[in-house]
Amino acid sequence: VPHHISRIDSDILRIDNTLDLLLPDLTSVIISASIKNRPDGIRIICNTSPAINITNWILDITKNGNTVCETISSSSFIFINEEALIGVDNGDTLEITITALSGRTSKSRTYTHIFQHLNSHLEDRLSTVESQLTIGNIIDAFAQDSDALQALANVLHSSNTLAQKVAELS
Repeated sequence: VPHHISRIDSDILRIDNTLDLLLPDLTSVIISASIKNRPDGIRIICNTSPAINITNWILDITKNGNTVCETISSSSFIFINEEALIGVDNGDTLEITITALSGRTSKSRTYTHIFQHLNSHLEDRLSTVESQLTIGNIIDAFAQDSDALQALANVLHSSNTLAQKVAELS
C-alpha cells in the first residue's frame, strides 16, 4: 500500500474518532427535562445522563394531540413564551416531547405538564395599583396630605376672589 494512501486512511480514522466524541451515540444515554411554569411562559431545562454535548434539542408541545408549538434549540435551557402557545389556556394539560439530536442518533421523552398562567411581577404590581385606585382611596389620600389640602384651599380662595372681582365689575 503506497504511503500517502495509508496516511489518508489514518486521517479519515482520526476524523471518525473525533466525530464520535463530538456526536456521541445516544443509545445508552438517559435524557430528562425539568419543566416549570414561569411568569409569561414555560421554562424547560433538558439534561442527559451522563452529561454529554447535544447538537440540538427539539421541543414539540401538543394539546389533545394537536401541535401548539414546535422549536429547536442548541441550548439545553429553553423558554417558551406564553404567546407562542397557540390555543392554550390556564389549566390545560400539555404533552411536551423533548428530543435530543446527536449527529447520527436521536432520543425522545414525553412529559405531561399542566400549564398555569403566572402573573409577572409587573402584572402583579399593576393589579395591586389598579385595586388601590378607587375614588375613596384617592379622597382619603388627599385628605391626609396637608399640602394638597392647602393647595385646594388656595384654589378655592382664588376662585372666590375672582368671582368677587367679576361681581364688582358688573
